[in-house]
Amino acid sequence: MAAVAAATAAGEGSIVTAREVAAREAAAREAAAREAAAREAVTLEAEALEAARREASQDAQEAREAVSPDAYSPGVAAPDAEPGHTVDELTDDLRRLAAEYANYRKRVEREQVAAAERVRAGVLATLLPVLDDVDAAEEHGELAGVLRAVAGKLRAAVAGLGLSGFGEDGDRFDAAIHEAVEHEYVTGAAGSAPTVARALRRGYRLGDLVLRPAMVAVAEPAPESEHDSTGESELESAPEREPESAPDPTDPDPDPG
Repeated sequence: MAAVAAATAAGEGSIVTAREVAAREAAAREAAAREAAAREAVTLEAEALEAARREASQDAQEAREAVSPDAYSPGVAAPDAEPGHTVDELTDDLRRLAAEYANYRKRVEREQVAAAERVRAGVLATLLPVLDDVDAAEEHGELAGVLRAVAGKLRAAVAGLGLSGFGEDGDRFDAAIHEAVEHEYVTGAAGSAPTVARALRRGYRLGDLVLRPAMVAVAEPAPESEHDSTGESELESAPEREPESAPDPTDPDPDPG
C-alpha cells in the first residue's frame, strides 16, 4: 500500500508539473502572438508612409517636368507656382519634407526595435521560473532521459533569443546585478573587495537589460575590533607612574605634600 501511495503521489506531482509547464508555454505563445501583431502594425504603418513619400516624390517630379528648363532661371518664379514662390523655395520645401520623412522613418524603426525588445523580455521573464525548476532538478540528479533533452532544447532556445545567465561563486559582488541575502565575514582579508561566496539563485539579462538580479551570499572582510585597537593604543600612550613612598612612622608631623 505504501508503494502504491508513493507512486500515486509521484504521478500527481508529475501532472502538476506538466500543467505548470503547459500554462507557461501557453503564456509564451500568447506573448509571441502579441509581438507578431505589434510588428505587423508597425510594418503596415511604415508601408503607408513609404507610399505617401513615393506619391509626393512623383508629384514633385511631374511638376519639374511640366516646367521647361528654358522658361525660368534660379530665383525666378515658376509658371505653375503659387504667387510669391520660386523654384528654389519649392526645392527647399521638398528637401525639408524628405528630411522630415527620413527622421520619422528612423524613429519608427527605433520604436519597432524597442517594442520587439520589450515583448521578448516579457516572454523570457515568464520562462525564468521554468529555468529555475530545470536547474533545481539537475542539481538533485532528477534530470535524465527525455527531460534532459527537453531542458537542453529549452536552454538553447532562450540563449538564441539573447538570454544569458550570471552569478557564479567567486564573482566580484556588484550591487547592480547581485541581490545580497546573506553575509559572511572573512578574517585576514582586509582591503579586499566583497565577493560572491555562494550563488543561491542565478540572475539573467537580455543584452544590457537585467531581467532578474542574482541572489547571492556575500563574503566580505571581517571588520576590525575597535575595542581591542583602542585598548592597545591607550596602554601604549599611558605614561608610567612612579611608585609612592610609604610614610615614615617616626616622623611626628608628616608632611602630606
